[in-house]
Amino acid sequence: MGVPFIKLFEFWGKYYAFDVNTDEIINISKKLYFYLGKLLKNHDGDINFDDEDTRREYESYNAYGYFSDIKVREIKHPSTDLIEGYLNRKINMMTLQVTQNCNLRCSYCVYSDFYNSGQRTHTGKRMAIETALKAVDFLAEHSLDSEFVSITFYGGEPLLEMNLVKKVVEYAEKVFKGKELRFSVTTNATKLDEEIVEYLVKKDFVLMISLDGPKEIHNTNRRFAADGKGSYDIIVSNLRKIKEKFPDYFRKISISMVIDPQNDFDEINSVFDKESVFSELNVHATVIDDIYSLEKVSYSEEYIAKREYHSFLAYLAELDRINIGEISPIAYEEISDMKSKSKMKGKVKKLSYTDAPGGPCIPGQTRLFVDVDGNLFPCERVSESSPAMIIGNLKEGFFYENARKILNIGALTADECKNCWAFRRCNLCARNADDGSKLSREKKLTYCSGVRERTLYELKREVLFYEAKCHKERNGYGKCSDLSV
Repeated sequence: MGVPFIKLFEFWGKYYAFDVNTDEIINISKKLYFYLGKLLKNHDGDINFDDEDTRREYESYNAYGYFSDIKVREIKHPSTDLIEGYLNRKINMMTLQVTQNCNLRCSYCVYSDFYNSGQRTHTGKRMAIETALKAVDFLAEHSLDSEFVSITFYGGEPLLEMNLVKKVVEYAEKVFKGKELRFSVTTNATKLDEEIVEYLVKKDFVLMISLDGPKEIHNTNRRFAADGKGSYDIIVSNLRKIKEKFPDYFRKISISMVIDPQNDFDEINSVFDKESVFSELNVHATVIDDIYSLEKVSYSEEYIAKREYHSFLAYLAELDRINIGEISPIAYEEISDMKSKSKMKGKVKKLSYTDAPGGPCIPGQTRLFVDVDGNLFPCERVSESSPAMIIGNLKEGFFYENARKILNIGALTADECKNCWAFRRCNLCARNADDGSKLSREKKLTYCSGVRERTLYELKREVLFYEAKCHKERNGYGKCSDLSV
């Protein structure tokens, strides 16, 4: 027998194997767990089962397609040879950087003058109307096969350029007449006056607002550039006005929360209790992005402990043990993610001999970013200062070779990727390999241990979610399969 491509782990007194080929977790016996451990150490696939029950258990799983020894032989993204078609005809979304200016100076901002190791800094540059309209034309020419298109306005603070936003919307509605067209904006919400809000409602904008917690935490990080005062009060005031005048639209607003894990998680979460205006909104929480920062994020032990406790409460809510209304929206987002992954169970194809690790999307196809000068980037999260991240410009079009390199960053670390059990769950993209001028193998490798650590954590969370789901099913909610997670 070949050496199965798996990762073994224990959790809550049970034994599991994560099967890389099927992307599923299998609950196995203790004896099989230790047999498989010996098999992985031997590397030659030669091990004798001296226990017939264990042999039958292994063969039973094997008959279902588990424990395959297939590994990738060549790292190449499946879309490599199709990338020109995707970029020429299937772009779904374009993000326009209408300005590099911002009226806030957030302490952790990737565009900060401090701790910045590879990103642009704040400037007063604005996107010219000619560039913006040319970008709309570019999107029209490259989205012929897309069922819908979305235009997102980004900054800096995009509402500083509201007149430009309106002109782009008006032009886009003419250009895309007959095709579904969506608009969205990510804003710090300080400029949301009545006139702007009425316009956003009229055009049915998807509105994402930045908020980092209760007043004390938010104002520590998100201050006005002019006088250093916090921005919390004006955001709350603006949201209350929207809720009062446009209650239906208000419920569609989302909160983008950037978490500093040095803060107390209970205190971060308290914003939903202290301000009822936030309790009705969808929350998308992320930890501070430090990829382009000289100061790296660290987690306090207290933050980790409390975050874990709130996750535990979220699973209790899934078991109907406590009311979902008592759960932290930040923690319950984890349950929502698990439900999405659960729907994909059994739909993943086995590894091919030619494949690529998870992580890279098709550069520009789903989130094409256009900066103020008309340069094209895979998305808004990469460095605008690095030539390695540029995939074209509005004048010359796409630089396909650069896009292919970004898509195939797995090739930088091919030998390591082929043998990595986290291959399918890897979340590294080109920005993890960007050293400011080129894609670097050495820089990418610095993130690999973190990916495996994160993946193992997520596997255990999937087991927890599955056990909670099974508990409900065994108590009258349906039938639960014990075969795999």
